[in-house]
Amino acid sequence: MAMVFVIVDDAEDGETNLARNLKLGIEELTNGAYTAELILEVDLATAVTHVVRRVNSIVKKGEDTVQGILVDLVQQKINTKAGATLLEAIKRHPRIGHLDVVVYTSTNVEAERAKLRAAGAKAVVKRDLRSGMPPHIQLARDILKAFGVKL
Repeated sequence: MAMVFVIVDDAEDGETNLARNLKLGIEELTNGAYTAELILEVDLATAVTHVVRRVNSIVKKGEDTVQGILVDLVQQKINTKAGATLLEAIKRHPRIGHLDVVVYTSTNVEAERAKLRAAGAKAVVKRDLRSGMPPHIQLARDILKAFGVKL
């Protein structure tokens, strides 16, 4: 039985390497005890539906446990409130609202990060590419810590 995070990323197929590498980083850092299910190329209007379906699918199989939802929304260049909007929709949903949500972002704007925390994010993790580690390993480490996973 694996512990599963659901990663929601709106990047188009050619831009999904971060999400795919993040999944690999989570698996590597936890020696396979944790993994991730990817939901890629979603838009804000359908994201919650995709998340509910994926969580239901994981739970129905009965083999794995959903540990939380990880959100990255590049759509912020179109809609600066996209991350908070999705987060609020997830937290209001009766089927998935109890799950912890961590948002990963490249924003340096503390006010935006504070809005996400106020909307119910367990944490807002900033991508830090200066650590000397491969970026997906550092981000995976930061995200796992935000979810309370001991490494």
